[in-house]
Amino acid sequence: MQDTAQQLHADDDVSYLNFNRAGMGMLKIFTANDIDHPHNASAAVMEMQSLLQHLAISKANFARGSLRLKVDIMLQKDVNVPVEKVSFKNVTSFDFLENCIIAEVQRQAEIIKSGQKVEEEVRRFNVNTKQSKPLRKNDKTVDFRYLADTDIPTIKLNPERIAKNQEILDRKKTPFMLKNELQNKYGLSSTEVNAAMKNPETIPIFEELIAGGRNPKQVH
Repeated sequence: MQDTAQQLHADDDVSYLNFNRAGMGMLKIFTANDIDHPHNASAAVMEMQSLLQHLAISKANFARGSLRLKVDIMLQKDVNVPVEKVSFKNVTSFDFLENCIIAEVQRQAEIIKSGQKVEEEVRRFNVNTKQSKPLRKNDKTVDFRYLADTDIPTIKLNPERIAKNQEILDRKKTPFMLKNELQNKYGLSSTEVNAAMKNPETIPIFEELIAGGRNPKQVH
């Protein structure tokens, strides 16, 4: 799919559209519906951001618009009873994400306690007031309508190419694997590991110095 435009909300009544990214390719990644805490949501996004950057798939930069989130929030007393979701689009920071979830959970809890039902809709969260306002009702209609791009032919990947790329990925350590190795092999703390992962290109230099007999703590 392709990017359309960046939305910049000046206040509750004014929004600007930046079309500089229009037409750029986008990759959508979906998570399972099992994140049950704002901190867990942030942690999941941090891991995904680190993976995208490490594999050079994307710079995954919130500020530059190369990473954006859509959050669906639902409160359920009984997992067997379906409930409506409330969506927030263009979430562009970790604080934004957590505060948005906290405020919406409180809003839905108040609605449920009053005996009413939460309506399915898209809302916009104001990071300054910590309040949200409705943008549009979903009305059970299709939320996205994808159209085939007539300028892009069908792309077929042969099994050999898929296997070759899989082999490359299998040899490459993921950020999660690197973190575990730095902690377990070199005895670094979580704080030290997170600091090292901000500049992953320096890790091979770190390992080379350790191999030469240097103390991991001193090198770090």
